Amino acid sequence: MRKTNIISILMIVIFAASLQTSIAANLTPPPAAISNGIPVASMKTLNEIEPRTLISSLPYTITASGSYYLAQPLVCTSSVDGIDIQISEVKIDLNGFSLAGVSNAGDGISISVPCNNITVRNGIICNWGGYGVMATNSDHVRFLDLNVYDNGSGALYAGKSSLVRDCTIYGNGFSAPATNNPPADDGIMVGPYSTIQDCKVYANAGSGIHTFSYSRITGCTATESHHADGIHAEDYCTVRDCTVARNNSDGIKVGSMCRVSGNTCGENGVIGTATNGAGILIIGQNSLIQDNNVCGNRHGIKSMSETADGNLIIRNVASNNTNNYYFVAGDH
Repeated sequence: MRKTNIISILMIVIFAASLQTSIAANLTPPPAAISNGIPVASMKTLNEIEPRTLISSLPYTITASGSYYLAQPLVCTSSVDGIDIQISEVKIDLNGFSLAGVSNAGDGISISVPCNNITVRNGIICNWGGYGVMATNSDHVRFLDLNVYDNGSGALYAGKSSLVRDCTIYGNGFSAPATNNPPADDGIMVGPYSTIQDCKVYANAGSGIHTFSYSRITGCTATESHHADGIHAEDYCTVRDCTVARNNSDGIKVGSMCRVSGNTCGENGVIGTATNGAGILIIGQNSLIQDNNVCGNRHGIKSMSETADGNLIIRNVASNNTNNYYFVAGDH
């Protein structure tokens, strides 16, 4: 055998031996992994990773902060609220299941005392005699990925700095009491400084979406509100890239200092008993209305305030409306 081949074989054997030694060294468990010669378990349970409490029946009262979840559909047949939250910092994961009531039941979820940082996500809330979720006395509320329908009063109500995202809301408010402050029959109603994003809201008794000042509504669909507007936003709000159609009153109604852009507004104020609705109605001043498609409404773009100075209305398409534009003196 040639000398070079012998050297190569020896080098391979030496490398294999050192590799085996290295692997063996890496397989040596650390001291903390063995106790009295018995391996110590290193796996963590799901409850250790994210401690959660199961809600197994209704009614249910939450008095401790933390995370709660459903593992099956739940039905409440008594005349009470389904889940009553009495403390801040609570997350409820419906886990894809339904939280259902009956016509004489209360609210699906009620926050009965002022508190903050409540999250409700991922499931169905339906058939309650009152609201789907009533949280107007709570700030920093998050409603995520919910399907809320056929509740006697409004669907999702929350206080300021709230977020509503990826929710579907329909058929709510038809047994609501006749109140105006706030209305009890809206689909979504949130306080100031809030965001509503990528929601589908249709066929509710009151406004599909109702926000107070300094809020933002983007990418939503709001249609077929029976007694009110598709979207009602107050002062300093942004309404962008939404579709509003076939609402009994106005498609989009805004106050002062708002921006309304890139929306599609059709057949508002011409369905049912309404005779004077608009695709876009401005009831304040100094708002920017631009790049909207406003067609087939009773009025296309309309301003009603006697002090509606400073509204800038540009680059909109308004056609096939009974009146494409209606402005009071001072608008330009």
